[in-house]
Amino acid sequence: MRITDIKITNYRAFYGEHHIQLDKDGKNLILYGENGSGKSSLFTAMKDFFLASVKKLPELEENIFLPASKKNSAKIEVTIKEKPDSTKSTVFELNAVQKEIVSADKILLSDANKIKGFFDYRNLLKTHLNHKAQVDLFEIIVSEVLYHSINRFSGKEIGKEWDTIYNDTWSKTQRNPIPANTKNYLKDKFNPGLKEILQSIEGDTNTFLKYFGINLNVKLEFDKVEYFVRRDLRGQTINLKIDFFTKHIPKHQYFLNEAG
Repeated sequence: MRITDIKITNYRAFYGEHHIQLDKDGKNLILYGENGSGKSSLFTAMKDFFLASVKKLPELEENIFLPASKKNSAKIEVTIKEKPDSTKSTVFELNAVQKEIVSADKILLSDANKIKGFFDYRNLLKTHLNHKAQVDLFEIIVSEVLYHSINRFSGKEIGKEWDTIYNDTWSKTQRNPIPANTKNYLKDKFNPGLKEILQSIEGDTNTFLKYFGINLNVKLEFDKVEYFVRRDLRGQTINLKIDFFTKHIPKHQYFLNEAG
């Protein structure tokens, strides 16, 4: 999939229509600019755009200087080629009225959303701040970063799986006879699926770190989530381990900053 054109209208920092053409050859794009120039707004626009392919957004944030006559005029239009060398392009639109992408072809976007790499500075801070002895990434990885990632063992989105497991475990009524079912599901599907995704991320991360000459090695430690009794799930931890120049760094959140 290749994005060739982006139009942003009356969205966040973009007042009026702004057109960004990406029809040049190349694999990567670096975006730079002064503070307040719209980098974060473009990032958020693309994040909202792909998320709107799987669910309706609460709102599409409009530019605060819009007059009353232009309210609900914010929109994001993205032109996509399914393959870089394809001659066919499809234009998808997200607007402030519908708040979701309405298109028969949006499966292309929803598939991309499952493997998206939108990781903003606020999420980055969550991986670094407010951790005591160890950095535990379970909540941010399962509930935010990888929420729509597909678990190969179940064919379901890992975040939605976890929501069901957690809600059923903590349900007062417990409509489903879940104890045995949940134990087996965790053992046979959720745990191996999450572990496989984490191993893939760990491998790619360390490959990129070596490519850029950074002397860090990252390990995402996850064993298993276990169901014991109602309202008792254990093992919801993904510990981030860091080796720096082959030396293990305990409490690395106090040694390295969030960019490290």
